[in-house]
Amino acid sequence: MGKKKGLTTAEIEQVKVLSAAGFTDHAISKELNRSPKTITRALSKPETQREVKVIRLDLASKFEGLANELIDSITPEDIKKLSAYQRTLSSGIAVDKCRLLRNESTANIGVDLIEQAWRTQDDLATIDRQLADLRQGAITVNEEGGETGEGIFIGESEKTPAIDSTPSKQ
Repeated sequence: MGKKKGLTTAEIEQVKVLSAAGFTDHAISKELNRSPKTITRALSKPETQREVKVIRLDLASKFEGLANELIDSITPEDIKKLSAYQRTLSSGIAVDKCRLLRNESTANIGVDLIEQAWRTQDDLATIDRQLADLRQGAITVNEEGGETGEGIFIGESEKTPAIDSTPSKQ
């Protein structure tokens, strides 16, 4: 089989769109079943580079509009319906995106927020359980001001062990 001729007008348009979307020259060549050199040559032309830049800016603008529309459509009720995991993940992504837009580092910020949220969630779950026990009479308050329940003292005492209030990882 002989050597293929240059890219068609339709292929050049595909190359521009795929490049603007972030495809590498090699990935574009596989997609179009063309030589990587042919794709690189097409993309090295100044007019093609300008057009790729215009397409990229247009795509960015469309995604920005979509993102704004989606964000504006979220109500406080929608957020309340999310699980703790979904809220944590969403807040981490939002913080990272905000920091990226401000040209700030995102290193470990998301991980720190997730760990903090899980610790807070565990602390709240422990408090909720203790309040439920108190309401049900499983825990009573002794004369020293500490809470007791089935021989367990919550607070400081030499006679009975304190309940461990550190968050547990489930």
